[in-house]
Amino acid sequence: MRLLLIVLWAIGSSLVGLGQSVSEIAPSVVADTLNTKEFSQKLVRNESKPYMMWQVKHVSEFIARFNHEALPGGKKFTDSSRMEYPRDMYLRRLFNEDDVRFKRTRLGLSSLYSQQVDEFINTVTTHDIKISSQSPIEAVSKLRVIHHHLTDTLVVKLRKYYTADSASYWQIVQVKRPQVLRDSQSAACDGLEKQQDLPPNSHEVNFLPLLRGLSDYRSFCPFMNSDSRLNKDWQCTEAALRNGTLHIESVVSTTIYIPIGTEWQLELNEFLYEKENSGWLISNLIQLAHK
Repeated sequence: MRLLLIVLWAIGSSLVGLGQSVSEIAPSVVADTLNTKEFSQKLVRNESKPYMMWQVKHVSEFIARFNHEALPGGKKFTDSSRMEYPRDMYLRRLFNEDDVRFKRTRLGLSSLYSQQVDEFINTVTTHDIKISSQSPIEAVSKLRVIHHHLTDTLVVKLRKYYTADSASYWQIVQVKRPQVLRDSQSAACDGLEKQQDLPPNSHEVNFLPLLRGLSDYRSFCPFMNSDSRLNKDWQCTEAALRNGTLHIESVVSTTIYIPIGTEWQLELNEFLYEKENSGWLISNLIQLAHK
């Protein structure tokens, strides 16, 4: 019993000492906490890497660089900066440099794709070709879907439309059904007059507004363009979406297509590299065939 009392007395004394020490050091703890917060804030502010300045973060930024209108970071060109960054060099940096088609042949010659890119850059630079503010941009979004426990890919093609006051929005123009949907079902879009236009920056976030909209409405109809061709692929996919047998899980990827004049089309994809040549870059240059 005596030993127990001694132990209890010792614990009580230590607690009192602890209480005093806490009150005494509390101001310094607060100061250290503030210093820690300030240090962490500095870390966040300094987190950006030098390569991020050249990274093409948005499609609108890609267009501004293609048109030779803005420096990395959004600053406008000056006469001196245009000399420092000539347009041909600027355009070349918008291509994905890791594309294997840029590698020289065994004889040290440029590949056919490299020659095609050279021709394109020369044409754009010589004739001062630019992407217009109302360019008919298209996007192909691949969605991961599940049908009766089977996983597949649904391909949705969208087009950017413009109003008279230059506002823009996206609408679906085509649906390619997943291979797991083999049943020939019919559906109709009676509610096309109740359209829900997708925001103009939907492509910047891989069309997540479309993903949420399809989950809410369980139909493509609110997002379809009124002139779209409602073919068998669309009817089959629409019917499965309405009856609940088709579940859309996530957006796998989005590819942007931008026409350049009447002879070329740019294919853009997002490359998340930790280097200057990263972000929204040209993944393919398509030369259009004349009819």
